[in-house]
Amino acid sequence: MRRLTSPLLGAITVAALTLASRPAAAGPWTLNRGRLAVDVGFDVFQASTEWLPNGRYVPFSLRGETVGGAVGIGLRYGVIDRLELSVQTAYKIVSYTADPVILSPPADPTVPGALQRSVVEVSGRAHGLGDVYLGGTYNFLRRVIRLSGEVVLKIPTGYKSPRGNFDVTPDQITDPLRALEGFGGRVKQDITLGDGQADLMMLLQMGASIPRSRTFFRVEGGMNFRFNGPGHQAIAAGRVGQGIGSLLTLFVGTRAAITVNRGQPIGTTVTAIDPLLPADRYGGLTNLDLQTLTRDRSYVFVEGGLILRVLPSVELRATYSRVVWGENYSALNVVSIGTTLLVL
Repeated sequence: MRRLTSPLLGAITVAALTLASRPAAAGPWTLNRGRLAVDVGFDVFQASTEWLPNGRYVPFSLRGETVGGAVGIGLRYGVIDRLELSVQTAYKIVSYTADPVILSPPADPTVPGALQRSVVEVSGRAHGLGDVYLGGTYNFLRRVIRLSGEVVLKIPTGYKSPRGNFDVTPDQITDPLRALEGFGGRVKQDITLGDGQADLMMLLQMGASIPRSRTFFRVEGGMNFRFNGPGHQAIAAGRVGQGIGSLLTLFVGTRAAITVNRGQPIGTTVTAIDPLLPADRYGGLTNLDLQTLTRDRSYVFVEGGLILRVLPSVELRATYSRVVWGENYSALNVVSIGTTLLVL
C-alpha cells in the first residue's frame, strides 16, 4: 500500500497542474543565426473542479481548492538561420487545501487513538524545480507562410512521482474504508510537480504574418510520446492575433492534448460518489468509489491575451487561459505574465 495521493477521495491529481507550455515566442518563426532570446514568465493558477479519469466533471471534495504558481525561464538560440535550440524549466509551488476527511466513527471512542484513526488530513503543498524541456526547431519554408518542425524532450528532475492509494487493482480491495482508517491523523500528501517521466514531443508548425493588416496566425500539430507508463497524446494548438497600432497585439487561441492509448496503471485511487457531502458525512462505503489510476491526461485549453512591444528587442505579454474539457485533469484557471528579451 502506498501513502495517500491525489486524487484522494475525489481531490485532484496535482501532477495535472504541470504547465507544459513552451516559451510564448516559440513557433515557426525561428531566430536568425547568432541571436539569443530570453523568455521569463510567471504563472498563477487555481482550480476547484476537475474531470476524473472516467471523464466525470465534479467539484473537489471536502471544499477543496488548489492554488499555485510557477516562475519559468527559457533560452532560445539561433544556431543557423533556419535552426534554433531551446531550453526551459520552471520553479513551482503547489498547495491543496480541503476539510479533513472524517471516516466512520469508532466503535469505542474511549480507546486511546481511536478518534484520531477516524480522521485523515488531505491538505498539503509541494515546491521545487519542475521538468526541463530541451528543444530544437528547424524552419523548412521561410516565405509568407512559415513551415517548421520542432522536437522537444521533457526530462524530469527527481521530484516525487504520483502514486495510487493502493498498489493493487480495485477488484482486489475488499474494505477500502478499513484500509484508509489505518492511516489516521495527518497524512503526508503525495502532491507532485509533474508525472515524473520523460516525454518526446514532435510537432509540425505553420504560421504567417501579414504586415499590411497586422494579423498573424499559427497552428501546430503532432504527437507527444510519453515513456515509462502513460499513454501517448495527440497534440494540437492554434493562435490568431491582430495588431492594434504598432505596439499592441491582441490574440486568442486554443491548445489540446488527447490521450490516444491507455497507459499502465499506477495503482487504485479512492474518489467520492458525492463530492459535495460535508466532512462529517463523507466517510463510509456508500460514498467511496474505487478507480484504476493512470498518468493518462487529456485536456483542452482556451486562451486570450495581449503582447506589448515596449522596445524593438523587448516584448511583454499577459495571457488568461482556462481548461474547458479534460480527463484526469483539473479545470484550471491560469494567468500568465512574461517578457521576451532579444539580447543578441
